Amino acid sequence: MDLPYVHQHTTRQKSLKKYMKSWRSRLARLNGMFDTYIKENYKVVDYQIKTPSMREHDLTWRPYGYYKRRKAMAARRRCIALC
Repeated sequence: MDLPYVHQHTTRQKSLKKYMKSWRSRLARLNGMFDTYIKENYKVVDYQIKTPSMREHDLTWRPYGYYKRRKAMAARRRCIALC
């Protein structure tokens, strides 16, 4: 019993999870380096990092508003082609 859709979906989820895991570790390393650099070279006691947007609640490969912008550009191209 083959379920190609389920297989592709889980494979994509796994690759996305793997990507996010490496991204988190790179971000943690960068944050540590940045923290050390700022506190050693500048007179900073504490700083605040901007939190992610609440609109982006899913893990995606595309930024927020990507598909809306893509649809708008396709509609614009169709409109220009008709004129």
